[in-house]
Parts: sequence; C-alpha cells; structure tokens
Amino acid sequence: MEANALAREPPRAVLHAGAARPCTDRGWLLSRHSFATDVAAGEGGPRLGPLRVLNEIRIERGEGDAARMHQDMEILLWVLDGSLEHQNSTGHIAVLEPGDLARLRAGHGVRHSEYNASGHDPVRLLEFWIQPAERGLAPDFEHRRFGPEERRGVLRLIASEDGDAESVQVEQQVRIYAGRFGAAEHGQLPGMAGRAYYAHCTQGELTVNGCALAAGDGLELHGVDGIDVSGGSEGELLLFDVPAG
Repeated sequence: MEANALAREPPRAVLHAGAARPCTDRGWLLSRHSFATDVAAGEGGPRLGPLRVLNEIRIERGEGDAARMHQDMEILLWVLDGSLEHQNSTGHIAVLEPGDLARLRAGHGVRHSEYNASGHDPVRLLEFWIQPAERGLAPDFEHRRFGPEERRGVLRLIASEDGDAESVQVEQQVRIYAGRFGAAEHGQLPGMAGRAYYAHCTQGELTVNGCALAAGDGLELHGVDGIDVSGGSEGELLLFDVPAG
C-alpha cells in the first residue's frame, strides 16, 4: 500500500536538544550522538526507522581513524567545516569539503578510514547511517557536491532511493534534504502518512513547524501534514524523510 493511502497517525513532535546528546571524547576526536551511541555496531540507542546513527564529529588537525570494517549499512558523510579525506577498500579516495555528500555502501563488507585533510584546522562533519533495504550488496561509493546556491532558501534533495534530481542514491526508501535559511527565507515540504521526519539544525538558528532550533538540536515529527522551515540566524539543516516504525 502506498504511504499516502495509509491512515495518518496523530501529530507528534519530539525535541532532541543538542546539549543533551551523549558524547564520545577521545581527545583528538569528539563525537556527539543524536541516535545510536555505538558507532561501530550501529546499536545501543534510539533510532528512527532505518536511520540508525546520526553523529556530529570533530577531528583535530593531523588526526583520523584507522581503517575499519563494516557490513550492510549505507554510511553517509556531510562535511560542515574544514576538509576530510576518505579512503575505502573499493579503491576510492576523496577529499570532502562543506557541501559535499559521500555515500559508502558497506554491502557484504568494506574497509574505510577518515582523516582530517587540513594541516591547520579541525574538521567537523555529520556521519549518518541508513539501514539498507537489502543485505549483501556489492560495496559502492558515491560522492557529489551541493553548492551553497543550490541550498539557499530551499530544501534541496541530496539523497534518495532513486537518485532523483541528481541526488546521491541510497538503498532505502529515504529522502534527505539540505537547506540554508536567512531571516526572510522559508521552505516547505508536504508530509505523508506512513513517514517520519527528523530535522537536524547543523549551524545557526531556524524554526521548524513552530519550534525554534539551534545548532545541534533535532526535531522528530510524526503524523504531520507538512514541514515548514523559516529562517533565523543563517540556519542550516538536514531533513530526513524516512519510513515510520
């Protein structure tokens, strides 16, 4: 049955305060966890449908993670500040900067590592994991840039199941949007039954469905007719549209 033919659940909004996120502090790496706290396993905390992990990570200059193995997960990286070097066992090496989205399909097994690519500044990024609809896929890597002009005052689709609008393709019925909103800017997205939404403010301040969000805050939405974003102090957000449950 199509999602828009399902009965809509009663409207519900849950604020996830950024200041309340648990942290992992390894000195050179600081990670704040909006969902699962066990990054290695993708377990140990709340999740939203197939959205298993949402971490804000800061890596100091000259530092990074050694290669590690993962399976059956869509791992996405979205750089907020600085630059990040990504390497994986499919043979891909990429330097990611703000506005770059990379998707690593772990599939039946892949090794990857990330390092701060700057010799001067920390790098700050979001790492989010999507549970794929199918297990045992061939590992794959995709990397696309979404410039600031593409995200200005709109909800720009950056990831989707079908790669619509030149978005990064993911093996799950999810749609992920990015936008940047000043005080006079406004964005909207219709809501659908059978779907859940998570708006994560990455920088600045903005308002989503009447709820003020600052950097690090998230707003979980269920049963809503739509998502309404209004600008604040140069607020940036990622909006996750995922199957409910």
